[in-house]
Amino acid sequence: MTKAFDCVNHDILLEKLYIYGVRGIPYNWLKSYLSNRTQQVEVDNALSSSAKLRFGVPQGSILGPLLFLIYINDIDKFIDPKSTILYADDTSLTLSNKNINNLEVSCYEQLNTCVEYFDKLNLKTSLLKSNYVHFKLDNRVAYLNERSPLIMIDEHVLDEVPCVKFLGIHIDKDLSWNTQIENVCAKIASGIFLLRNLAEYCTTCILKTAYYGLIHPHINYGITLWGDCSEQRFMRIFILQKKAIRIVAKAKFREHCRDIFKRLHILTLPCMYIFETITFCLAKCNLETGANIHNHDTRYANQFRNNFHRLRAYDQLPFQAGVKLYNQLPENVKCETNFNCFKRTLKLYLINQSFYSVGEFMYGT
Repeated sequence: MTKAFDCVNHDILLEKLYIYGVRGIPYNWLKSYLSNRTQQVEVDNALSSSAKLRFGVPQGSILGPLLFLIYINDIDKFIDPKSTILYADDTSLTLSNKNINNLEVSCYEQLNTCVEYFDKLNLKTSLLKSNYVHFKLDNRVAYLNERSPLIMIDEHVLDEVPCVKFLGIHIDKDLSWNTQIENVCAKIASGIFLLRNLAEYCTTCILKTAYYGLIHPHINYGITLWGDCSEQRFMRIFILQKKAIRIVAKAKFREHCRDIFKRLHILTLPCMYIFETITFCLAKCNLETGANIHNHDTRYANQFRNNFHRLRAYDQLPFQAGVKLYNQLPENVKCETNFNCFKRTLKLYLINQSFYSVGEFMYGT
């Protein structure tokens, strides 16, 4: 959408607030917050006359994004909520079909319904910024040679792109995470350059703080998704992380890093993936043990169960990988019933072990 926050109709927004149960004093307060706002423009010390604003929510405030989300909250009445992903003024649709012609029809219907809905709310769709990714997980020749779908909004044909940046994560059409890995490596390399310059003047304690500010956020963000990429791509980031750790510890170029990770209390890249995936799985997923399903005293009755599937891509999903990783934890870690205590115990366990690969954690190799 174009200038979405500036196009919010105050009357429609107040009507929706009333429908959602905002009444009385809170309603009057929000009405006062939106009403009687004026705008002026200054050019070369010349100030225009004031104009009353009937559209737009104040930006730079906590209420702005919240009011906008309320404004478009009923989109699921027009479009299947399972296919809609909303984040502020970014709207994404995910549609699938085994038949390419049926997929084109479905996309046309859903997209144009979405555009009509936004038009009624005085929101302008940005066609030039709109594009699509055609995801393919089947590498058979017949599927690789299949034409891409023709996706249209009205008479405008959308551009197909091989990769899209969604909430800071690069998702490519093959879900190989190539672009994401390249992006993370570039940011880590930039952070390493700064660390190396700081190392001449700063102590290890300050360099560790700099590491958590310059490098750790780029590695940690979205690792539950891209962390199960190919081992070769995974190792590229891990090698850069070890290079950064040597700078923080002021260690020699070839010095082994496992003891350094333990001494600095920093998680290795594989341990970061294990920690984030397990905690995500426990916090966000509905998990079942064998004991929840049957009364038989089996060997794995108290372990969480995975969903049955046939695709490798499904096996890489966080809620699938998280169950496997959790079941491999020692009992003294799993016995923690409080989630925060569990996280602290798990992190301490991973720091003490400092695994160099997920395989080492799972199979001891």
